[in-house]
Amino acid sequence: MASTNPGVKAAGKCPVSAEHANLLATASLKDPEISAYPDEYYAAMRLGDPVHYDAKIGAYLVSRYEDLKTVFRDPVTFSAGVGFQMIYAQGFLDEFKEILERDGGGFFPDAIMSDPPYHTQIRRLMDKAFTAHRVKTLEPAITALVVDMIEKLAAKGACDAVKDFAQPMTIAIICEQLGFDQFDADKVERWSHAVVQQISAMQTREKMIENAKEMCDLQHYLIARYREREAEPREDMTSDLVHAVTEDGTRLTFKETVSLIRATMIAGNETTATALTNLFFLLATDKEQADLLRSNCR
Repeated sequence: MASTNPGVKAAGKCPVSAEHANLLATASLKDPEISAYPDEYYAAMRLGDPVHYDAKIGAYLVSRYEDLKTVFRDPVTFSAGVGFQMIYAQGFLDEFKEILERDGGGFFPDAIMSDPPYHTQIRRLMDKAFTAHRVKTLEPAITALVVDMIEKLAAKGACDAVKDFAQPMTIAIICEQLGFDQFDADKVERWSHAVVQQISAMQTREKMIENAKEMCDLQHYLIARYREREAEPREDMTSDLVHAVTEDGTRLTFKETVSLIRATMIAGNETTATALTNLFFLLATDKEQADLLRSNCR
């Protein structure tokens, strides 16, 4: 791996070193050694090629904040729906769909990964499940859960930040929000990994089949929860999604609802657990930031 030293800044040019330029020319985010430790690759992009074409992935990688704002604000030029469909289960989509339709209760496209005006309609219906009132009613249970976990870990004196806190905490909270009072945290973790792998462009056919089986299991679980709430609504976000109606009478279809419950469950735990893990790593490796946090908690 190239040195992290950005090198000498050339007049009128980005401060990218020869090592960084060579890294971008010869490596890919799809390379296992790069994806395991991507910081150098990200730095090389930001410094020397902020809109970088990664040939092995077959896509442009945008790495600077201002450029990303431009992309996110222009769904006509930069279509989330088209891009998501291009990468989803990349290379294995037909077989993947066949497995889910045969063994998983159906193939449910991710409704949230779309463009306006359809995306706007879906977001409006999802807002029905994420009202301030709903979130406020969950606060006491979430606070109690987090306090209980931290106190148990403090008594032990040491923990695995990922396995002992970040993952179980976020899984428990999102399941609480959705109203899933009985769940297997290990299964939810496997389901989350299987869903995320469909947009990674990294999985082999063998892994795709394994992940598809996990997603079939997930979908049967979610369809059962859907049918329960359809027959008997409860005070939870799943019921809110199942029975959401806009002012003009628009409702979500069965496929849309299952896909949105799935997206809420997976994105609600996987992304937050990853963010918490990165935070713990930063605090464990950056004494200045750790001291700053301690000083503000007293």
